[in-house]
Amino acid sequence: MPNSLEFGVEAFVVDSSCMVDGCGTPDYNTVCSDWLKKSFIKNDFVGTYADDTALLSVSSDHTTPSHQLQTHLNTLSQWFTNWKIKFNEFKSSFVTFSLRPLNCPAVTINNIVIPHSTEVKYLGLIFDRRLTWSFHLKDKRKRLNSRLRLLRPLLRSNLTLPIKQ
Repeated sequence: MPNSLEFGVEAFVVDSSCMVDGCGTPDYNTVCSDWLKKSFIKNDFVGTYADDTALLSVSSDHTTPSHQLQTHLNTLSQWFTNWKIKFNEFKSSFVTFSLRPLNCPAVTINNIVIPHSTEVKYLGLIFDRRLTWSFHLKDKRKRLNSRLRLLRPLLRSNLTLPIKQ
């Protein structure tokens, strides 16, 4: 496995109300299938689910993925402008997955620098820069404990419930 992997997550959170072009809103999947057909560089991947998009670039060099992702972001930014689709740069995040403590060079969308993060949440899973499940498991454990605290009064043995007759 390569030593460096970049992951741009939620780079394009689409506001479908901004897609109106005089004749109504086109189907999101029909519109997005056009840009997914565009050829991407080898070792680059696009993952989409609903309105969330993940761009991934793999390389053993820590600068190559940034340049490849920046090329894709520039192409997609132009494509979104042509289709009058708006995406939220402020909900975007940029993570370098690597065992080494290197950060890849920053990428921009519409001249706005995407903040570098140590973890990212995508489709309910939390990925950290070393691809361990520690952040995800801590989050799920915290949520489970909060729900258990809500149920604790019902689980007490001294709780008396009236019995219907």
